[in-house]
Amino acid sequence: MKTLKFVIATMLCITLCFSVFTLATAQEVRRTGLDITKAPSVRVSSQDISLSDDGRALPRRHDWRELDGVTPVRDQGDAGTCWAFATTGPLEHAIKIKDRVDVDLSEQFLVAYNEEGYGVDGGWFAHDYHKKPGAVLEFDFPYTANEIPVWNNPEYNHPYKIKKWSYNSFYTMSVATSRSMKKAIYKHGSVAAAVYADNTFIRYKGGIYKGVKNSEQINHAVMLVGWDDLQGVWILKNSWSTDWGEKGYMRIKYGANKIGFAANYVVY
Repeated sequence: MKTLKFVIATMLCITLCFSVFTLATAQEVRRTGLDITKAPSVRVSSQDISLSDDGRALPRRHDWRELDGVTPVRDQGDAGTCWAFATTGPLEHAIKIKDRVDVDLSEQFLVAYNEEGYGVDGGWFAHDYHKKPGAVLEFDFPYTANEIPVWNNPEYNHPYKIKKWSYNSFYTMSVATSRSMKKAIYKHGSVAAAVYADNTFIRYKGGIYKGVKNSEQINHAVMLVGWDDLQGVWILKNSWSTDWGEKGYMRIKYGANKIGFAANYVVY
C-alpha cells in the first residue's frame, strides 16, 4: 500500500470525514475544502447577458482537452485548498484559449492575500482577486499547501486579470442548469463548480461515475471543461493530481453528487 498522501478534512460534516477516512485506503484519501459557510452573503447574481438562452443549438459533445484549451492537472496536496485551484483553473484555461499561452497561476497568492479568512482549511471561489489586483504567476509565489502571510513576501506582478466573473444561476446557491453551464464552457473555456465528494467519488478510478442523486451536501470545488450528451456526462477536472481518476479527470453523470452547485465562470 502506498504511503498516506493526503489527510481528510471536509468543512461541512465531521461524520463524513470519519466515514471517508475509515473506508478509503491510504492511496485514496483526499482533501476537499469548499466551505459553504464562507460563501458571500449575497445570494443573487446578475448573469452575463451573453449567456441568456437564445435558442441556439450547442454541440452534443465538447471537450476542451481535445482543443488544447486546458492546462495540466494540479495537485492541492495535504490542504483544503480546492477553492483556490478552482479559482486559478478557469483563468488559466481562458488564457490558453484566447492567448494560446500555457500559464501556471499561483494558488498560494490567493491563500495568503484574501481578506475573507479562506485558507488551507477551506474557502470559497475567489475570482475577485483576479480582477483586482490580478493573478500572480506560480513561479513568483509557489504553492506550499501552508498559510504564508503575503506581507512577508516582496511585491508581486499581476500579469493577468479577468474582466468579470459571474455565477451561472440567478440564485447563486443552487445547481445551475445544464444549458447555462454548457454555454459558459463553450464560450469561456471552463466552469468552476461545487460537488459532493463522498467516499465513492474519492475512490473513483475511471469510467462513468453515477454517484448519488439528491445529495444535500457539497464540500469540494472542481472545474467542468466539457460534456458528452451521448454518455450524459460532464468532463470534470480535479486538483488531486493525475494519479486520481482518468489522469486527473472524471466523467460524471449529469445531476450526480450535486455537481454544478454554485457554478460560475470568468470572462478574460
